[in-house]
Amino acid sequence: MLLPSPRRPSRRSFLGLCLAASSSCRPRRAPALEAYAFIANQESRTIAVLDLSTFHVIRQIALDSPPTALLSHPSQRLFYAIASQSGHLFEIDSETLMVRRQARTYGDLVAVQMARSRQELWLLSRQHRRLVRLSLNELRPRAVWPLEAEPTGFATAPWFPFSALAYGEAGEVQLFDERTGTFGPRSRIGQQLGACTFRSDGKALLAADRGANRLAVLEAPTLRPIAYLPLSLRPDFLCFNRDQGQLFITGEGRDAVAVVYPHYIPAIAETTLAGRYPGPMAASENYLFIANPKTSDVTILDIDTRRVAAVATVGAEPWHIAITPGDEYALVLNRASGDVAVIRIHQRMSNRRKTAALFTMVRVGARPVAALIQPTV
Repeated sequence: MLLPSPRRPSRRSFLGLCLAASSSCRPRRAPALEAYAFIANQESRTIAVLDLSTFHVIRQIALDSPPTALLSHPSQRLFYAIASQSGHLFEIDSETLMVRRQARTYGDLVAVQMARSRQELWLLSRQHRRLVRLSLNELRPRAVWPLEAEPTGFATAPWFPFSALAYGEAGEVQLFDERTGTFGPRSRIGQQLGACTFRSDGKALLAADRGANRLAVLEAPTLRPIAYLPLSLRPDFLCFNRDQGQLFITGEGRDAVAVVYPHYIPAIAETTLAGRYPGPMAASENYLFIANPKTSDVTILDIDTRRVAAVATVGAEPWHIAITPGDEYALVLNRASGDVAVIRIHQRMSNRRKTAALFTMVRVGARPVAALIQPTV
């Protein structure tokens, strides 16, 4: 019995098989993000509305003062643009994309944080030496406290009803009781303090001593020193990973990032190279993104291995970095070139060439300095 000879595939079917095989090997296209990225453009005095489903700017919201920071409302489709120099606050509707209300407080704001009640904001004015509690319902100050020294940092403790203030030139920190509105004793810990932040359990305060290049760890609420961790760089920028088990520090003095374990016995895990002149940072679940403003690139550090996974060339003077929901993209705001570089975050970003390609670049305005992401649905 003769078996039928196998049928030779046609040219069309052969090409179809090749296309199917090649398409199956391509990286899957990321799902469209139903969200807006609001970008504060300081020199343009605008808020650019970037639609993350299309990566197009759909609106420029004009403001009367240059915005420098953005803060989301905890329960409503609103956000606040803060003009730190003038002390203006603009309440903006995330649906109509229009300014609803505005208020003016003390100028030279160095910190704006959501209060524990989620119905107020804490404002810290350096020049006027004032701590302000501002009502979101009335959008005006509810209480004002004068300060004895020039403040440089403010932090609210998780789980406990107190906050902390750092006084730069005085080199001191002080606790503030939010229930009674009274200040506790001041503790001198350094020479030139910068930012301060609480540990995730609220039982320790971490203060950046920029004058002595060290991180002070203080017990809360007693402010008793636990440890002084020497650094090989000036602690200019602080960034926690997602579970706040690691604190990353960058600053002038070394092209590196210091990794600190703030829990248990506080200790410096290691200091690893992280590009040239590393500055502001942002963390996804697996990666730390470090802006290098002077070299126009971003170093991407694998948080688990603490090795450089990739380097992405972006626009001029990258500064603020925002991570989109689901860790799909990293948005890098380039202050000098006025655009946003979009980096696609892959589960494994490392490759032989140690480079990360940009997904797209979007022009947003003059000197973008802050970003806020809110869902549209």
